[in-house]
Amino acid sequence: MVLRSSAANNVTRPLAVFDKGFSLNPIAIPASARPGDSLEIPVGWSSSVDGREDHVQFLHFIHETNGTWWNHDQPPLGLRLPTRLWYSGLTDSETWRLTLPADLAPGRYAVSTGLYRSSDRMRMPVRDPDGQLLAEARVPLGTIVIEAPDPNEDKT
Repeated sequence: MVLRSSAANNVTRPLAVFDKGFSLNPIAIPASARPGDSLEIPVGWSSSVDGREDHVQFLHFIHETNGTWWNHDQPPLGLRLPTRLWYSGLTDSETWRLTLPADLAPGRYAVSTGLYRSSDRMRMPVRDPDGQLLAEARVPLGTIVIEAPDPNEDKT
């Protein structure tokens, strides 16, 4: 059972609006990290419609020099509230906890996110707050610099 929240909606302007009526709040990503670091990334959502199917959110980290990439996918609000249970008026958040691969190449990475339908992996079209369609159904989040591992760090 999902109970509707009586809390007031404090979100002023979304970062992006998906065609299904889901809005993504601004996301703060760290400026830098090292391979193997654990990151906590708060992700907030609101919905202006009742959900009907399950979607998965992706985070893509794309190396700006060599084009290699790493990704992390999970339900937007974790397993506790799949998008098929979202309702009109929902406002909720989840803190994503992810560990960067130990062999992630150092460099500057463009970070983006989006949603895809879990049944067929089709990405959901998304627009910026001004209504402009975003290319490749990706929401740009900024950049993160992956620093070279510290050679003096104890690996035991």
